[in-house]
Amino acid sequence: MTLRGTLVLLAALPTALPAQNQVLNPHATLALVAERTAVAPGRRMRLAIRITVETGWHVYWRNPGQSGIATTIRWTLPPGFTAEPLEWPVPEVFDIAGIRTHVHHGDLAISAGLGVPARPAASPLQIGADVRYGVCKDSCYPGAAHLVLDVPWGAGAPDSRWAEVEDLIASRRARSPSPFRLEARLRDTTVSLTVRAPAGTTLPDQLTFFPADQDVIRAAVTVRVPRGAGSVAMLMPLYASPAGPIKGVLTVGDPGARAPLGYEVSIRLAP
Repeated sequence: MTLRGTLVLLAALPTALPAQNQVLNPHATLALVAERTAVAPGRRMRLAIRITVETGWHVYWRNPGQSGIATTIRWTLPPGFTAEPLEWPVPEVFDIAGIRTHVHHGDLAISAGLGVPARPAASPLQIGADVRYGVCKDSCYPGAAHLVLDVPWGAGAPDSRWAEVEDLIASRRARSPSPFRLEARLRDTTVSLTVRAPAGTTLPDQLTFFPADQDVIRAAVTVRVPRGAGSVAMLMPLYASPAGPIKGVLTVGDPGARAPLGYEVSIRLAP
């Protein structure tokens, strides 16, 4: 795969993307799935973008790393509806030719809660999502999908597709492997992130920090932990001064493993 190579436009993508809840693109199928078949006034509902990637190919996390195209989702919602922050699967490291990227393989779901107003409006409602992403193997292609769901007001029932999506979310959800203690300090143009195990325990053999903001810290940093160590420091070069806490995902073990174990972190810089 040549990450620095010229991106090839997806010839199969139309210039005006059709309104549908599933789009079959080259190397990736995308679908918009709702938790229930109808929207109940005042009742929160969950949505997910499911992406099924062809074997051997990958798409990128929200911060793609040193190369690649970030996956982005832009909602189009009826008046009064609000979307909660996106919940992302834990990313994987994919290194090639000295370039470090953050990717997803296989079947994944990116989810969000949907705030629903107490008063019903006209029915059916139209919920839309514009997805942009890059899909790579030996070559890299930009992809896009315009996904739309028409849903009525009412109590509805669980959507038959949601149980499978929920299993995907659960299997790849960011979750804490251990209550590590984290401390971040600014050292000139570097952030030093210290990870400490609980008293009487030791750290796993590898730790990787995936930064959420590519403009602040470009790519994931992995450290090998000395055997039996209870703490370790991770040095991360800055590309811009952080406006607030350092945010990202901390994973344990092999950072290139499928569905790695990790959890979201937000660390305030110590004075």
